Amino acid sequence: MTYYCRFSASRRLKKHEALSLWTISIFSIGLIILPIAKALGVQTNASQMITMLEVTSAIVILVYSIIVNKSDFSHRSSQYHHCGLELNDLNRKLYKFKDREVSDEDVDSYTDTYNEILRRYENHSNLDFFSAKVNSFPEYYGLNFGHRFLLWLWYGLEYSHYFLLLGVQAGLFYYIFK
Repeated sequence: MTYYCRFSASRRLKKHEALSLWTISIFSIGLIILPIAKALGVQTNASQMITMLEVTSAIVILVYSIIVNKSDFSHRSSQYHHCGLELNDLNRKLYKFKDREVSDEDVDSYTDTYNEILRRYENHSNLDFFSAKVNSFPEYYGLNFGHRFLLWLWYGLEYSHYFLLLGVQAGLFYYIFK
């Protein structure tokens, strides 16, 4: 189960990285378009709003750049993925004992290996655990469509700020240049 969680965490952080970079890129493009439009004398509905949008775009770019830098989504995603691979490898080694008697020494050895792998890496979030349960073990945990919907909603909240900001910017651009 843990390796499913780690792979889920890796995918989640890759999405955060991609959405953060897209947000920064789109706001940067907006920051370039606005002064060009002013310089070309493009007729707008609210010239004062352009200044506000320029300042807001610069703030969003700054904040998201800091978030991406401090959160280190790419590195953490890679670490979760490596942890998942190590745990998956251990799982495959343990699988050969599925129908056999296992000595206490073997149990202790594999337990130590498992714990050592976990100590080397950051732990996943509750969202990653829930995602692994819903996507990989729904029958085992007695989960249904309601749980899948709750997972979808949880992910939606996790990423909602990206889409909210992009939607607001798109709306403001539409209002200014319509």
